[in-house]
Amino acid sequence: MEHSTVEELGFTLPIGKEQPDGSRVRDFAFKPWRTSDEKAIGKWRDKNRTASYPQFTAYVLAYFLTRWCGESFADMPIDKRRLVLSMSFASDIFYAWIMLRREALTDDLDVDVSCGTCLTHIPYTLQLGSIEVKTPGDDDALTAPYRLRDGLQWQGKDNRVLTIMPVRWWAYESAKAGAVNMGSLKAQVIAGAIVGLDQVDGEVRLPEEAMDLTKYDLESLSAWINDNQPGPDLAIELACPKCRTTIVKSIPWMYDDFFSIRDSSPSRP
Repeated sequence: MEHSTVEELGFTLPIGKEQPDGSRVRDFAFKPWRTSDEKAIGKWRDKNRTASYPQFTAYVLAYFLTRWCGESFADMPIDKRRLVLSMSFASDIFYAWIMLRREALTDDLDVDVSCGTCLTHIPYTLQLGSIEVKTPGDDDALTAPYRLRDGLQWQGKDNRVLTIMPVRWWAYESAKAGAVNMGSLKAQVIAGAIVGLDQVDGEVRLPEEAMDLTKYDLESLSAWINDNQPGPDLAIELACPKCRTTIVKSIPWMYDDFFSIRDSSPSRP
């Protein structure tokens, strides 16, 4: 995979939509974010309190997007836009989310970081444009084989080699609102990444319940998927200024944290 940054890619998605000739369309665009839009988003949120964060994320993106992978969203019903985004790659959704934050607010995102060793609070400002992004090259295949140590039972057969593809956004949307079962979420993401089994003909789409893997296979496969997913690096890594411990923290991408500005002082002419 090729490595770049959000600043370098701009309005170009990491993966995009593959065309019949093998090329990928990766463009997207937003309309401006105004107060009336803020009210409309809040109204939808109030009416859909059972929606999960990924579902709300898809709604917000669908609301502001005017173009996605060569397709005009301008006159498309928002429910259809949400369906298109649901079938899109999660890497592209996270990337568009970052770009919406940059366009609507600023490139600077204030993040609260605390050292787990010495408990030092570290005010940290992340420049979103500096986030590293992995993108598949034009000739790179989106699928890759992965060999399990212990295997996966499906349809009465023992499968050892899986075909893995970048996760689609629907795998995240399937999580229930407020769900804290990380084992279930991990299984959903893994199931969403598997598109082939060595003992089953054709493409497969497995339910979460099929992910009855051994602990070793579960953790190894989950780590491999995370390491090999295209898209933005959603983790912050820095050294504690007091004890020098390396701290790794996920970027707080949920709406209320992500679309806020800490400094409330008025600007001066």
